[in-house]
Amino acid sequence: MLPTSSTVDRDTPSGSVRGLSLDGCEVFSGLPFAQPPVGGLRFAPPLPCPPWDGTRDATAAAPMAPQTASRMFTALGPMSGEQDENCLTLSIWAPSGARQAPVMVWFHGGAFLTGSGSQPWYDGARMAREQGVIVVCPNYRLGALGYLAAPGVSEGNLGLRDQLAALHWVRDNIAAFGGDVDNVTVFGQSAGAHAIAMMLASEDADGLFRRAILQSAPFGLEPQPREAAFERSQIFFEEMGLERGRAANLRAASVERILAAQDWAGARLRNPRRGDFTPPFAPVVDAPWQAGGTPLWKAAAIGAARRKVDVMVGWTRDEGALFLSLLPDRAGIDGKFASSVAEGLFGDAAAGAVAAARARRAPPDDAALCEELLTDALFRSGSLAFADALSSRGGNVQVYRFDIESPAPELRACHCIDLPFMFGNIDAWSGARLLGGAERSHLDSLSIDIMTRWTGFARGGGSTRSAWRPGARAAMVIGHSGCRTVAVEDADLF
Repeated sequence: MLPTSSTVDRDTPSGSVRGLSLDGCEVFSGLPFAQPPVGGLRFAPPLPCPPWDGTRDATAAAPMAPQTASRMFTALGPMSGEQDENCLTLSIWAPSGARQAPVMVWFHGGAFLTGSGSQPWYDGARMAREQGVIVVCPNYRLGALGYLAAPGVSEGNLGLRDQLAALHWVRDNIAAFGGDVDNVTVFGQSAGAHAIAMMLASEDADGLFRRAILQSAPFGLEPQPREAAFERSQIFFEEMGLERGRAANLRAASVERILAAQDWAGARLRNPRRGDFTPPFAPVVDAPWQAGGTPLWKAAAIGAARRKVDVMVGWTRDEGALFLSLLPDRAGIDGKFASSVAEGLFGDAAAGAVAAARARRAPPDDAALCEELLTDALFRSGSLAFADALSSRGGNVQVYRFDIESPAPELRACHCIDLPFMFGNIDAWSGARLLGGAERSHLDSLSIDIMTRWTGFARGGGSTRSAWRPGARAAMVIGHSGCRTVAVEDADLF
């Protein structure tokens, strides 16, 4: 028998809202945290949403940001749902009767091009109900609509500004849902973790969160200099048939045309042979980013230490396997290809990076070597540098490595393999090749353990046994048999 639901009302500073009470959890969907970025507000920074009269219905999921299908969906399974530029909304899952509950705000990944906080993948009901936390999942602008940087159109970083606007809304309204405004944890994966790293380095995020969990943060993807971003945008404008500065024409263009042009630009700019999977549109060195030319990992560590933000940071052991699996000729990767990837990622340090990759993982072939080089350059090295920098400044940081493997042999412990375990929503990934053939009860047991660890960190910073400290590095290794704490005597081999 399906559980019965009833409506529940909450009065917030923004106005009254009506959600659903279902099986010990209150759910509010599609709440606006900023004005719709449509018409004259396309390519404009988010503006506060004025309070509304009456009671706003929050019982149905809101549209996700406009996007096209990702190549990664071949492994993750399809993402479906209504799309609309009116997408600056968030969903809330709160335990029934919550009082001063920890708040966890999730920023989804998707290479700044795809994703949605309102997807079933990220349904927060189970985490809220079983772990006693409030889960908030915002949507934010993506692709050209969120990260195009071009003179006369946008200075860039609109998606990041949207995320900050969502956190401001949480600060001002979450108490109405039983949340503790002084105990907010942001957590995100891939592009979502990248955004959190940029927030850590930005004074604009002061006072908005107390803890942060960075999952597979691509620290190797530095914010682009504005001029470089402007030049990359030219390919997009060429496909649109516009001069780069024709802002008015771009604001009037159809969403379908914009999406088609951004896909074309992505295909033109991507260069896997050089290890370059950089999205066509990504964050730039501009407000709210305030660190100039400082490396992202260092700027984030300095900001976290200054604001005393507790941080958990980690990566999946074989991040690069997902990216290489998308290539049509992966089986044909040879030594020449691997050398080109190494040079593209590491430049003059390529030979040393290859030697380190072989010592660390003993890759059995050239394709596996490329995967390890991508893992190191984009995720692993930056995460370790961040942890060292933060701990050396007295910060509280925990490090983990996610070793749970996909049943698909070519994917192993790849990028995104952690996602099905975060919210306890194993069934939402039933069509994913990522988990195809895995034993359901075992996956569920692992998921409960991971949810418990993540929410435990949100409550109070987590176990001191796994703290990463100068001269005494300890890290969590999350595998099929559970989580163990290991001493990292040689970080180069971890």
